[in-house]
Amino acid sequence: MTDSETFDGKVPNYWRELKNNRLSKNPTPVKFDDRILGDANTTVKFDDFIRHVMDVYDPVSKYLKDDLGLFDHWIEVFQLCNPCEMKYDIIGEFDTMTEDAANVLKLIGTKVQFPNSKFINGDGKGYKHARGNTKELAKYVYQRLPETYREVLNDVFKVDARLFGYRL
Repeated sequence: MTDSETFDGKVPNYWRELKNNRLSKNPTPVKFDDRILGDANTTVKFDDFIRHVMDVYDPVSKYLKDDLGLFDHWIEVFQLCNPCEMKYDIIGEFDTMTEDAANVLKLIGTKVQFPNSKFINGDGKGYKHARGNTKELAKYVYQRLPETYREVLNDVFKVDARLFGYRL
């Protein structure tokens, strides 16, 4: 598997938004090569994506700077959810989503099941959950990054790792 195969067809809308927003705010974009800023169907390699994360990382504040409003899927969770300012009744994790959802649905007294069979079997609106390869894929692409990239990523996400019990 190559890095380009890793994300083929998975993120074209993100890059289209990034390209359109970045270009509208800055007619002379910096730190993005033509391959990324060109055609929205361009293959995005994992290291291109990580370089973008590093470009928007502020080592002084230790935060990602979301100047485009596009980070909802991968910005640090503590920035999205304000865990120090909010009193949450329930906190779920992606790793235990099925069990967490079942517990919440039971708690509120509904008979709905999550995930439903359409989600699991990929029959619902073109979405198909990838089974069993997420950890292996993440490990594969992460280990291939240069050490300096991994150090920055660890710095970016260390608060989330501590909050949610992940080991970096």
